[in-house]
Amino acid sequence: MSNFKGHALGGITAALAVGGGLWATGHSPNIIMSGATATFLFSLFPDLDVKSTPSKVFYYIVFIALSWLYYTDEHRLAHLIAMVALIPQLVNHRGILHSRITSIVLPLATVFLAPLGIATPHDALILGGCGVLGYNVHLALDRIWF
Repeated sequence: MSNFKGHALGGITAALAVGGGLWATGHSPNIIMSGATATFLFSLFPDLDVKSTPSKVFYYIVFIALSWLYYTDEHRLAHLIAMVALIPQLVNHRGILHSRITSIVLPLATVFLAPLGIATPHDALILGGCGVLGYNVHLALDRIWF
């Protein structure tokens, strides 16, 4: 089982790899940054169901992101992020958030970005894949996949 530093290091490593891969395949700077950010945030997400360093970092980032999104009139994306950010507060630790199924289903909720007009279907799938990777980095560090 890894601690915050281990999960953060794993998430940063995966985010750098994702960013490099997206850059090497010619994606836009926006998708590179969004993909790397999604990878990192989802690598911390499973431990947000307890008051911990990851939850504090995550909710500071969510607060800043929501503030920016409301400022730029991206209300639909802000609402989606706010709803997802509430999930960890509604479940028990090491429960559903440490599930292999959740590690795939929850990040792939980004497909809803396309019908909302926030991202193209292609970009939404890239972000979902980045989230799945980040989430599973966390589970691997917790030895859930072993």
